[in-house]
Amino acid sequence: MLRQGFSLVELLSTLTIMSLLLGVAVPSLESVIHASKAMNNSSEIQMLVRSAKSLAVTSKRPVIICPYSDHQPCGSDWNKGLKVLYDTNSDSKGDSQDIVVTQFLNQQTDWQLISYPRKRIIFNPRGFAQGTTGSLTSWADTSPPTTSAWVVSRVGRIRAGIDTNGNGIVENASGKDVPCP
Repeated sequence: MLRQGFSLVELLSTLTIMSLLLGVAVPSLESVIHASKAMNNSSEIQMLVRSAKSLAVTSKRPVIICPYSDHQPCGSDWNKGLKVLYDTNSDSKGDSQDIVVTQFLNQQTDWQLISYPRKRIIFNPRGFAQGTTGSLTSWADTSPPTTSAWVVSRVGRIRAGIDTNGNGIVENASGKDVPCP
């Protein structure tokens, strides 16, 4: 007797195995997607900081990077995103007289945190950063956590933080792990 097709038991077994495999694969796929988005955001932040420094040098004007705000030139929460401003009046404040050049909005605020230890990063026309060395850090709630740090030195050097102790978490300018809440 020649069989055509599959029996009900064979179909149900195949569907059960497929659903189990999908149940295992989907959560890990979501983690991979979040990690990819986090690394993409980190790259965008790095490009924004580097272009702000270049803009200060080429325009011969101070340039400010500050937390994003909807209604003001600068906000107070780095996690919302970043703005780059021409400091037109050279007051280092990021006020209404300054011109917004570009911005980065953090679309992943529910699972990605961005922080910086000061109110703003200011590059002078020679490309030097005002103040002391600081780290613009990013932490994403992925498994394992995705961390990045962009260290901005006083001389305007921008370098990526590295994981020197091998624990999978990048260190900031002070040599401490990027905080994971």
